[in-house]
Amino acid sequence: MTPIIGIDLGTSNSLCAVFENGQPKLIPNAHGSVITPSIISISADDRVLVGSAAKETRVTQPERCAWVFKRLMGTDRKVEIGGHVFSATEMSSLVLQSLKQDAEAYLGVEVHDAIITVPAYFNDHQR
Repeated sequence: MTPIIGIDLGTSNSLCAVFENGQPKLIPNAHGSVITPSIISISADDRVLVGSAAKETRVTQPERCAWVFKRLMGTDRKVEIGGHVFSATEMSSLVLQSLKQDAEAYLGVEVHDAIITVPAYFNDHQR
């Protein structure tokens, strides 16, 4: 049976968990932390960075980063980062992909199902 992961896609930070031995277990990211900053950036060589790597870039090159983009969910607003234009949905997708990769590395199997939390104030369009 393939695992179902739970994801808290937060405004500032995101977490991923799985149910193991009757208990929820937080899944560490590639840096060994269970907390992944909800930040993306585009490096000078055009690579997409997510989480801690993107957070480091925010200090030196904030124009190449985006954060707190979850608040833009459900809007048509786009954000330009390092010459690329993203919607809030696309930026959230990058964070979710990173969390999925971390879960697959931790669990040693592909993950096909996830439950993702959303704020209570989100309307149907934002969900």
